[in-house]
Amino acid sequence: KLILFYEKLNNPVAISRVIGDRNITLLVEPVQPGFLHACTPDDIAQVLMLLPQNHTKGINLVVLRQPKRKERFLNPVWGRLQYWSEIQQYRGVAIHLEAQPIDWVQRWRKSLSPDDVQELERLVQDGHQVVSEHRYYALHSNLDSIRATQLYRTLPHEVGHYVDSLATVRETGESDLFWSKSGKDK
Repeated sequence: KLILFYEKLNNPVAISRVIGDRNITLLVEPVQPGFLHACTPDDIAQVLMLLPQNHTKGINLVVLRQPKRKERFLNPVWGRLQYWSEIQQYRGVAIHLEAQPIDWVQRWRKSLSPDDVQELERLVQDGHQVVSEHRYYALHSNLDSIRATQLYRTLPHEVGHYVDSLATVRETGESDLFWSKSGKDK
């Protein structure tokens, strides 16, 4: 089997939490200096317990991973859903939340699409500070703003992708129909 880059974890610690009537495994990869996991396993479990149980019952893993330097440079993300994951002896649907740099400043070009403008507004609502510079918007993040983005937006957002995939397959009986949707539709 091809191992995807985000399935390659270094020395993860496995933690079990009860969500509803079942256990879920959280794999926590140690962070590099200057990075942090803004959400604790207990934070994640509490948010998952607030969501409808039929939306989360198929999610087996939550992975708190440390992105590599090149990954952060080329494609920084808050998190992602993996429809099937195999990490060591753990298998199933997985939500990944990426460790973030402490006191991070990200630069956004001033030529923003309408979707980017909305995302920037949501990030401000999460507590990130946006400063207009000559050619860029500088997005200043801290522990509280990163936690708000990952815990209250990214985690439920990834669960939503999972629910959408289930609904599409259940309604149509066609898994190919889900994969043929555009990224925006998903």
